[in-house]
Amino acid sequence: MKQLLKTASKLSLILVLAFWACEEVESLLPTVFSNFTYTVEDGTGLVKFINTSEDATKYEWDFGDGTTSIEINPVKKYGSSGTYTVTLKAINASGASDMATDEVEVTVDVVDPPEPGDCTEETGQSLSAADFNLNFETDPGSAIVEDGTTFSRIANPDTGNDVNSSCFVGQIVRNPDLPFANNQIELDAKLDFNANEGFKLKVWAPAVGTPVLLKLEDKSNSNTFVEIGVETTTANAWEELTFDFAPGDSDKFDKIVLFFNINTNDGSTYYIDDLRLYGGAGGATCTAETEQSLNATDLNITFQTDPGTLIESYDANYSYVANPDFENTVNPSCQVGQIDRNGSALFANNQLVFDSKFDFNTNSGFKLKVWAPTAGTNVLLKLEDKTDAGINTEIGAVTTVASAWEELTFDFDAAESGKYDRIILFFELNTNTTETYYIDDLRLYSGGGGGTATEPTEAAPAPTQDAANVTSVFSNAYTNEAGTNPRAFG
Repeated sequence: MKQLLKTASKLSLILVLAFWACEEVESLLPTVFSNFTYTVEDGTGLVKFINTSEDATKYEWDFGDGTTSIEINPVKKYGSSGTYTVTLKAINASGASDMATDEVEVTVDVVDPPEPGDCTEETGQSLSAADFNLNFETDPGSAIVEDGTTFSRIANPDTGNDVNSSCFVGQIVRNPDLPFANNQIELDAKLDFNANEGFKLKVWAPAVGTPVLLKLEDKSNSNTFVEIGVETTTANAWEELTFDFAPGDSDKFDKIVLFFNINTNDGSTYYIDDLRLYGGAGGATCTAETEQSLNATDLNITFQTDPGTLIESYDANYSYVANPDFENTVNPSCQVGQIDRNGSALFANNQLVFDSKFDFNTNSGFKLKVWAPTAGTNVLLKLEDKTDAGINTEIGAVTTVASAWEELTFDFDAAESGKYDRIILFFELNTNTTETYYIDDLRLYSGGGGGTATEPTEAAPAPTQDAANVTSVFSNAYTNEAGTNPRAFG
């Protein structure tokens, strides 16, 4: 550390008034002395200035790199090595001023990020209120406002752990002279805690029991706020903290304010990462899909891209959406298919037609990941010959969890090979269910077993339909009450 005491040059304003004694002038307009010392942290570019001026009420700092401050004792982080001319102008209540200047030499070591493989590269950063996820994939820059702190994006100084191995993090250096030092982020819209439970934040702090306060404000009215405090449980190590907010806090706040050790004279350095919404859509990082096949020979619909018109909708509207629930081990992928079932259509379904027949000599059957809002949801996978609906087979499965992803298995016998080139998918066949389901990773698989396919529970008998509404008759009477499937099953 380097510390320098600089005695300021003095600019005294002397006014000679005809009827006042010299002593009276000095008492009304005291002489201003501008003075400061500082410490330099080698290798980081961090300089802590200590103001030792006398008889001043206002201060104007110029750090010599184009930045300024009006704080009494600022903390400055320079971005590159060099010698900077720092000037402090001290001003008293009557406008008299004095200036002190010094050449401050700083060094900034260039820190390369860890080599590929030594850290985890960040993906999916978002600074929007809808899916907030600050993971320092790129430098958020001025989006993070410094209020008594110095913020910078740096290479993660501690990647050898299971909590946070990401390549880049945020560094926060707290000014010990400002008890309420903080960082702020203004958002583009109000936060929604109906779709999200709250925030998670990874923190590296030098002491156990460090208070971390997350405050949410209305940026147009700081008197409208809510705050949650959590204490760290480890020292000099990464941990993830959780800040849960109530649904009643929705649509009120569009500013995040983060405090470390609020209302203290702490001058420590902290690291943060992965400040994100969680629960519901959240802001956590999903797993991007890397391969997809829409062919009958190696079918694997991962929704890496939108299959589009391959998935036909018959009273079960298909859409290509972001995975609404990817914080799990079963299906963390980014994109999935959404199925909105029409409750007025007993036989609502989705169909996929292929250019060749399925081979169950080399494949055991199909697997499909499903998200259903209730356990016990019937899922039927039917195979047909697209030119002759009378050539068909079907296997049903039943979900075992509610509002969570699970993988279902549909095994077909080798004797079914070379017969079918159409897939028909039903949720809650022959019912008036109106519901939203999600699907992913519909794929051929080999190896046998791997799950239990169960016949669906017996559905209620279909009501009598007008002959004009019956489009196909085979193992069940599939109807199209809405008239949107003129071809139905061939």
